[in-house]
Amino acid sequence: MRVVLQNLFVFVVICALGYFSIPFFYGIPDMARQLEIDGPKQRAMLPNYEKLPWAHKHFREYDKLRSEYVSFVGWRRRPFVGETITLEPGSGIRHTPQANSAGSDRPIYFFGGSTMWGTGVDDGNTIPAHFQRLAGGRVLNFGETAWIAHQSLNQLMRLYTEGHRPRDVVFYDGVNDVINKCRVENTFWSHAREQRIRQAAPAPWPTFWYYAQPALTAAKDVGAFFTRFTTRDRPRVHDCDTDAKKADLIAEQLIEDWNVARMIVEAHGGRFHAYLQPVTYFSKTRLWHLSGGMREMALESQFKVLYPLFRAKMAKAGLGADLTAILDRDDFIYVDFCHVSPNGNEIIAERMARDLKPPPVAHGRE
Repeated sequence: MRVVLQNLFVFVVICALGYFSIPFFYGIPDMARQLEIDGPKQRAMLPNYEKLPWAHKHFREYDKLRSEYVSFVGWRRRPFVGETITLEPGSGIRHTPQANSAGSDRPIYFFGGSTMWGTGVDDGNTIPAHFQRLAGGRVLNFGETAWIAHQSLNQLMRLYTEGHRPRDVVFYDGVNDVINKCRVENTFWSHAREQRIRQAAPAPWPTFWYYAQPALTAAKDVGAFFTRFTTRDRPRVHDCDTDAKKADLIAEQLIEDWNVARMIVEAHGGRFHAYLQPVTYFSKTRLWHLSGGMREMALESQFKVLYPLFRAKMAKAGLGADLTAILDRDDFIYVDFCHVSPNGNEIIAERMARDLKPPPVAHGRE
C-alpha cells in the first residue's frame, strides 16, 4: 500500500508540474525572439543605420523595456536609463534632450504611438527631439507604443486636470487605430491589449474554469494548428476589409477623438494639430531593403480600406493633415511598414515646425 501511495504522489506531482508548465512553454516564443537575429534586432543592420553606431545598442535596450498597468490609458513604460533610451522617473515618458527646457514659454506636447515615442531611434532623434532643435521651446513626448488616439486623449485630459497648459498639442495617429481595432476579436473601441487584460484578470473568487485556462488555451491552439491543414483558408486575423460598418466606426472614432482633443485644448487657450501617419502601403520611397513579413503583407488590405475613410472624414470635419506622402523621397527611410529611421523623423518634424510657428504677439497701444 505504501508503494502505491508513493507512486500516486509522484504521478500527481508530475501531472501538476506538466500542467502548470504550460504558461512557461507559451513564453518560449517570446524568449526566442529576444535571442534571434530576425525581428527588431535585424533592423539595426538595415542600410538606414549604416552610419549610426548606436543602432545595435538601441535595439538591445529596447528589448529590456517593461510596461505597467495605468488606469484609462492601459499601460505606460516603466522608468529606464540607457545609452540610447531614457524614460523619465515618475512618468515613464521618453526623454527629449532640450537645450532651453528652463524657458518660460508654454510647452508643446506630442502624442501618438511607437512612431512618436521613437521606436528605432535614440532619444535625440525622435520627432519631438528634431522639432525641438528646429523650433526651440519646451517639448514633451507623451507617445507610447501601441497607443490608439483615444488613449492619448485620456492622457491629455489627465494632464489638464493636473494643471498642465501647453501652447500646442500634436496628435500623430492612424497606424494603431488600424492594426489593433481591425483585429477580428476587437471592436472600434478596443485598444491593443484588451483581450490580454480580459484573460489575465481573474474573477474576485477564481472558479474552476479560471484554473483550467492553461489547458483550455492549449487545447484551443492545438485545434487551430490542425485546422490549418484541414481547411482551405487560414483563419482571418483582420476584418475591416470585409466589415464596412466596423471600418466606418473606426474611422469615425479617430476623428471624434481628435475633435474632442481639439475642443479641450482650445478651451484652455492652446492650439491643436492632428496628423495622419505615413505608411509603406502608400509610399513611393525606397522599400526594397525591407523583408515584408506575412503580418505586414496581411495588413495592407486593412490600410487600403481605412486610410481613404480617414481622409474623407478629415476633409469633412476640417481637421487634421495627411502626411502619407511626406516621405516620398529617394532614400532609405522606413525600417518596417510604419517606423522610420532618424532621417524620416526629421522630415516629419520639419513639417510640424512650419505648422506650429508661435502665434504673433499682440501689442497693445501705449
